[in-house]
Amino acid sequence: MSPIRVLIIEDNAAFVEAASAFLNSRGRIAVVGVVRSPVEALSRVADLRPDVVIATLDLPESSGLIAAARIKALHDPPCVVVLTDREELPYKRLAEAIAADGFLLKRNFTAGIEPLLAELASRPTRPVDARPLVSADESLARLAAPRTVLRPFEQPYGDLTQLNQNRLILDSVGKDILTEIVCDYLEVLGTSAAVYEKNGDYALGTFSSGWCRLLDAGSRACCDTSDNRVALASGKWHCHESCWQASRTSMENCQPVDMECLGGIRLYAVPIVARGEVVGSINFGYGTPCNDADALAELARLYKVDPDLLAREAAVCRAHAPAVIEIAKRRLHTAARLIGEIVGRRQVETELRKSESRFRRLVESNIVGVIIADFDGAVIEANDAFLKMIGYTREELARGQIHWTDLTPPEFRRFDEEALASWRREGNAAPWEKEYKRKDGSRVPVCVGLAQLEENADYCVALVLDLSQQKGAQRALVEQREQLLHAQKMATLGTLAAGIAHDFNNMLTAIFGYTEIVREEAGTSPKLLDAADHLQKAAEQAAAVSRSLLTFSRKGATRRRSTDLNALAHQLANMARRLTPDSITVVSELGGTTPLWIHADESQIFQVLLNIAINARDAMPRGGTLGLRLKHAPPESTQAGDAEFGCAVIEIEDDGVGMSLEVQQRMFEPFFTTKRRGHGTGLGMAIVNAIVQEHGGTIDVESAPDRGTRIAVTLPCCAPPAAHVDREAGRPRPRGRGETVLLADDNPYVRQVVAASLTAAGFEVIECEDGIEAIGEYVRYGPRIRALILDADMPRLGGVPCLARIRETRPDLPAIIITGSENVIRNGGDIKNTVMLRKPFQMVDLAEAVMRLITAQQSQPASMTDGSANTVLS
Repeated sequence: MSPIRVLIIEDNAAFVEAASAFLNSRGRIAVVGVVRSPVEALSRVADLRPDVVIATLDLPESSGLIAAARIKALHDPPCVVVLTDREELPYKRLAEAIAADGFLLKRNFTAGIEPLLAELASRPTRPVDARPLVSADESLARLAAPRTVLRPFEQPYGDLTQLNQNRLILDSVGKDILTEIVCDYLEVLGTSAAVYEKNGDYALGTFSSGWCRLLDAGSRACCDTSDNRVALASGKWHCHESCWQASRTSMENCQPVDMECLGGIRLYAVPIVARGEVVGSINFGYGTPCNDADALAELARLYKVDPDLLAREAAVCRAHAPAVIEIAKRRLHTAARLIGEIVGRRQVETELRKSESRFRRLVESNIVGVIIADFDGAVIEANDAFLKMIGYTREELARGQIHWTDLTPPEFRRFDEEALASWRREGNAAPWEKEYKRKDGSRVPVCVGLAQLEENADYCVALVLDLSQQKGAQRALVEQREQLLHAQKMATLGTLAAGIAHDFNNMLTAIFGYTEIVREEAGTSPKLLDAADHLQKAAEQAAAVSRSLLTFSRKGATRRRSTDLNALAHQLANMARRLTPDSITVVSELGGTTPLWIHADESQIFQVLLNIAINARDAMPRGGTLGLRLKHAPPESTQAGDAEFGCAVIEIEDDGVGMSLEVQQRMFEPFFTTKRRGHGTGLGMAIVNAIVQEHGGTIDVESAPDRGTRIAVTLPCCAPPAAHVDREAGRPRPRGRGETVLLADDNPYVRQVVAASLTAAGFEVIECEDGIEAIGEYVRYGPRIRALILDADMPRLGGVPCLARIRETRPDLPAIIITGSENVIRNGGDIKNTVMLRKPFQMVDLAEAVMRLITAQQSQPASMTDGSANTVLS
């Protein structure tokens, strides 16, 4: 078996020596020649008759790709292997574009060349001496001639590539490389060639033959303009029109076009395709013009050239053998592929640069944190945004002090491991939320996404978004939602409290009434009178609770007067000793008997102090000390600048279980309690807070788990009261003289006790259950009725609308509206000759109001029927 004959085209002496020695040592391979340039290779290839040509990429005077393309075009094959040290994909694709039979990297030469040569040598080839060498020899001589002969001819109208606005091919390949590629096939034919952008702009145009130069110059002169742009658009530049028609058709059909040229020869055009898209076309002219005198005369007339000169050019034009023309066409296809690959490569490089620029701008913009980390979690690179996020410096990064695992709290490491597993498996990881530990120990919430930028890379890139603002907004939203729920709770509780207080006040009104009856019937019995007094005090305390509920719901008014807080504190100390077990010691520092005056509802303030004291007791299940302290803060030492007389501060302290900060933040919320089910409603401290705020005071809490709690209630002081007489003591009940009073109340206890009390006071009472029945009784008794007592809240028809309908016929009729609703009292301010009586009330107050209204009506002139101004009795 004959050895495989190898021709090496390589200018690197060291590689040539090593490669030749290796190949010759294999036995079946013989290096028949070594040349340094494509021109030398073309001059010797026919004599050496190699089975395989090995051409390197970078050569003097030209490229290995160009040399390979020329050899492939002239010799069928031999096979060509292109060697390169460059690993970029475009170079491999360029080698494939010229139909190279193999591609091998220099560093893999010894391992890959022998099997590759054996495979290539086994392919059937046509013997070199069987090719049409007559025409090829002449073409080869032209190929081997100095390159200066192939210098593009410059027409007098200038360079049309200067008008190129598309510039994709021109800028991607470059004018010099385009010229070399075009001359590669133009050398064979010696006619004309053009390279067009997709929009028709010239990337290159050149002429080798005198025939083509003459006709082109003549047709350009037919345009009658010095402006090349106008000439191209005129339709009179016949050479341009023919060339562009051929190339345009090839681009439209995406296939070669072979057509007759208006100038008497033929045109062959091939589309240029880059990355699957047509980006331009390349063509050449071939063939010989006819020698017919009439045809030449017609061409001379059409192109406006000298007929004799045209005839001389036609005479010197030489015909080319069909085989040579086919070689030129094959080389044109190779040139089109080569240009397309270069353009595609430039597009990829441009996109890569843009992508790199975008990524660099992203990194440098510091909008998000960007890091590069290896498999072990070491952060290799990071932008300023990430370093700022975690509180480290670039110097610490350079020293390798930043590690992914160290930055991640233990509870988030599982999510990191899952993301890294996804990255190794799929090349990316879906974003996930986690936290980073900053250098100072604090934490920052982040969203992280992983991606792999290069195949088989042992590092990843991560984008890190700081979620601090988003989390803050979420917390604010949650707080707002909680505040809304809190407001809804308060509204619900207020409605509930108002309803409870309404029913409670009805019952208390009945209790107050029957208590007075018991006192009157008791005569001089000390036991019964004492029982009545206790019942009266209990009812008053219950009324204070009712007022507290209404105060909490913002639907009631307090009964404030000058109150001795020192006396209340002594009462609290005594009650606390009765309410606490023996394991708790009550210690009080109250300052003797010196009064400390505040303007307050006495019952409500006592309820505040008692509630706090009970909570202190419950916080010491194993016993302890409950301390009570009362002190006066003068005006200059208190924050209450408007407190003219200073403030009173009462402190209640225990050494019990204490409270966490979270509990302290919620202790005044309605329905919040730390007590077990059935031992607390969660309303006590909410009511305490509402009462203190209504009195213009503040509550300060100091507590910690297992360190007890101190609660200080601060209230503004007032001036000492003037001497007064208790209005309840010895006040006689007014006596009527049989006046008829119409009473309407749907609560039977209130209605019965009011009726009994007024009857005992000398009035005649007509009882009704609601407003509709009251109107009926008024119609029935008419003028006999001297006053109305109407409950504001009754079924079917309430007291206020009932009064309005009765006064349509008797505007001056006195009336008393009894109610527990503050809204009714406020809205009843414009009702004339009417008393608003707030529940619960004393029967003596009701009797006085009835007597006062009747007496006032009797003393007014008949014409004054609009009545007196509204009065509110509490």
